[in-house]
Amino acid sequence: MTIKSRFSVERDLEVLLVAYDYCVLGLRGERLAKHRQISPATAARRIQQAKQLGYIREAVLNIPPDELQSLNPHIYRADLMETVHNYIGREHLRNLIVVPSVLAGDSDRNTLTNKERVGRAAAVRLINLFTKNTSLSIGVSAGRTLAVMVDEIQQNSDIIGEWKSPPKCVPIFGDLLLTPLHHRLYPQASKYSSSTLAAELAVAIGVAAEFHLNLSIPAYIPQGFIANSDANDVHKKIQTARLFVESIPAYQMIFGETRPDDEREPEALITQLDTVITGIGGLENGHIMGWLNMVKDPVGTPNVDPIYAGPIYTDKERSQLETEGVVGHLCGTFITEDRVDGFPKDSLVETVNQRVLGTRPSDLQRCVVRARQETSGGVILVAEGAGKARAVVSAISNRCITELICDSELAEELARIKGIA
Repeated sequence: MTIKSRFSVERDLEVLLVAYDYCVLGLRGERLAKHRQISPATAARRIQQAKQLGYIREAVLNIPPDELQSLNPHIYRADLMETVHNYIGREHLRNLIVVPSVLAGDSDRNTLTNKERVGRAAAVRLINLFTKNTSLSIGVSAGRTLAVMVDEIQQNSDIIGEWKSPPKCVPIFGDLLLTPLHHRLYPQASKYSSSTLAAELAVAIGVAAEFHLNLSIPAYIPQGFIANSDANDVHKKIQTARLFVESIPAYQMIFGETRPDDEREPEALITQLDTVITGIGGLENGHIMGWLNMVKDPVGTPNVDPIYAGPIYTDKERSQLETEGVVGHLCGTFITEDRVDGFPKDSLVETVNQRVLGTRPSDLQRCVVRARQETSGGVILVAEGAGKARAVVSAISNRCITELICDSELAEELARIKGIA
């Protein structure tokens, strides 16, 4: 039996930590050395040792899951994780992971953004979850942070191994009606869609040949479709639009047909999900932000394509939503700090949410309940930025999520809101 010296143990730990900093935080050279409080020469040696041991493969993290687990106190904001998690309670949030945000002075340097840090941390968590082989039906939402996560899982797919029973990867968020200008500004927009991410995740975890659905429907009924209509006509037009969308086979398979009591058909795939991966929309300077707000061309741009039906709301409606206390959206449904559904019938929040197609908060709550009864992942929320904190508070208090993976900016704002900062 070989007994390692204390120096040898500390060196081995340092190699693992440097591998994590190099791959997940994107640190290099003097910045990595400063972060780890070692000399640049030592940092270079540790990187070389990590590559020789196979922990780094072309900047891809390859630390075995059991060894990675032992690093948690060293690579996450353990102080925030413990403080916030204890206050929220494990019965409301099963797991909380907080990664350090990019420092203000480093934001313009060659380093990973907060979205990339959170996305990679989410990939590490999901790879660990998938190796347990318990997920049977995985719902995938949309967004840039989730795209980072899927990319990282693709690069580490060989860790997952073979599935006993291949899961289904199901898109749960429709397409945004982006203008031609937005497609030029964001050429990767289609890569961030729910259908694309679900398909790429299926390929990454080796189940693509088993099942594939493309949810090529709008995420919402555009406001332009009901403009200049009276109340009765608005209701009829929304019902007509819903009936049309529900006739599309992929949508019907995932969400089923609308029932009078708003319950889902038991055959609908959305009722069978045991794991959901989603982001969340929040506020910036008091205004609704996120992909749902990226549906109007910036002021002063050329005329928009005349076939463009417009965003989910008008500018006036957006202001009123903010006045009514909207703090963001969850899979497209606008939420306030204390409610995710059950809004007064005469409120604009309820009116605008009637235009949303697809996933509802009750679908997420159903998955959360299932996760308590089984060993599945539940609803894993992946988010970054202080502006999303109030929306996250609502999602937690209304039992819509099982786990939260976020950056320290968001966690610190959570602590401030809860009065524990």
